[in-house]
Amino acid sequence: QDDLASVPQALPALMRAAKLQKRAARYGVQTAAGAETLAVDAQTVQTAAASQAEQAVGKLLFEAVALARQAGVD
Repeated sequence: QDDLASVPQALPALMRAAKLQKRAARYGVQTAAGAETLAVDAQTVQTAAASQAEQAVGKLLFEAVALARQAGVD
């Protein structure tokens, strides 16, 4: 079974994002995140059209999870 597909979809979104990132890292996929990236993404959320806001918020939260993982915050 695919390692990523085995992450339960019923998990809370941020927990699922962290598990997906952790499993992807096993295969060398790294999610680069930093305060600057979060600031840019936050600005994008504020200026996004309604049709693009959901995707922009999702990206912002995914980056926040990556930053938390890098800092060792669970």
